Amino acid sequence: MKKSRLFMLVLFLFPGTFLWAQTNVLGKITDSETGDPLPNVSVIVKGTSAGASTASDGSYNLEVPQNGTVLVVSSVGYVAKEVTERSS
Repeated sequence: MKKSRLFMLVLFLFPGTFLWAQTNVLGKITDSETGDPLPNVSVIVKGTSAGASTASDGSYNLEVPQNGTVLVVSSVGYVAKEVTERSS
């Protein structure tokens, strides 16, 4: 009896994980002219409040809702850029 209840719970919860599936995006932001890493750059999922800031080495790690998400990269003194996240 317990096994069937557990199975039913898993059966109902498992499909829901696909609805909220997310992709982990790792990246590094650098200056296009010098190649130097840029710390404290904002990387935001367009149309949401989800985002991250780059570390001192310019790296970031961000969960995005799906492949094809648009990321807005911005920092003081630089022109903001929109980048489409895609699977590799």
